[in-house]
Amino acid sequence: MKRNSLLFFILLSIAIGVEYELSSLSGLELSTGKYLEFLSSLALLAVYIIPICSLLVIVAGRWKVPKYIISLSIVSGAYATGWLAGYGNDYLLEGIKRIFGNSKALEDWSAALTAPFVEETIKLCCALIILYLLNQRNIQSAFVVGVSVGLGFQIIEDISYIIEAALDSFQKIVPTTIDRISGSISSHWSLTCIFTVAIFCVLSKNQTIHKRTKGLWLVSPISMHFIWNSPINDLPVVSAVLSAVTIMIIIQMIQFIEADRKKVFLQ
Repeated sequence: MKRNSLLFFILLSIAIGVEYELSSLSGLELSTGKYLEFLSSLALLAVYIIPICSLLVIVAGRWKVPKYIISLSIVSGAYATGWLAGYGNDYLLEGIKRIFGNSKALEDWSAALTAPFVEETIKLCCALIILYLLNQRNIQSAFVVGVSVGLGFQIIEDISYIIEAALDSFQKIVPTTIDRISGSISSHWSLTCIFTVAIFCVLSKNQTIHKRTKGLWLVSPISMHFIWNSPINDLPVVSAVLSAVTIMIIIQMIQFIEADRKKVFLQ
C-alpha cells in the first residue's frame, strides 16, 4: 500500500508537471519564426546536458547501476519537482513577508531564504522515493539518482528562466541562455547528488565515512545554494569558489565509492 501510494504520488506529480510546463510554452504567443528561434536557444542547453548524461551512462555502467534509472530520474526531477518547488518558494516567501514585512533587504535575500530549503528538500524527497520504489539500496545508485533528479530539475528551471526572458524581451533569450549554461558546472545536478548521497549514508548508518565528512556533505548543498542565491554571490570570484568546492565534494564522493567497491570486490 505504501509503495503504491508513493508510485501514484510521483506519477501524479509528473502528470501535473507536464501540463504545467507545456502550458508555459504554449502561452508565449510568438510567431512561428520566433518560436523556432526560441527552440534553437533551448537547444543550446545541450552544451551541458549531453556531457553530464554521457558521464552518467559511463558511471552507471561501471557501477552496475541499471541505466533505465537515469531516464526515469531525469523525467521525475524535471516534472515532479519543478512545479512543486515553484509553489513552495512562493508560499514560503509569503510566510516570511507576513512575519517580517516587506523591505528592500528581504527582496534582496528572498531567493536565498526560500529556494535552498524548498528546492533541495523536494529534490531529495523525489530521489529517495525513486530509490525506494526501484529497490535500489546502495550508494552507487544514490549517486546516479541524485545527479539525474537534479539534472532534470536544472533543465526545467533553465527553460523557465528562458521563457521569462522571452516574455520580457525577445532580445534577452540568448544572453539568459548563456548565463544559465555558465552556471551549470555545479548547479542542481551536483547539489542534489551530494544531498542524496549524504542522507543515504545517514539512513544506511554507513560506518566507513567519518562523521565530519557526513556532516560536510549534509550542510554543503543548502549552504552553497544559499550563498549562490544571496547578494554575497555578487562579490568577485564567489561563484567560482562555490563551483570549485562543489566539484571537489563530488570527486571526493566518487573516490569513496570507488574505494568501497574495490574493498567489496577484494572480499
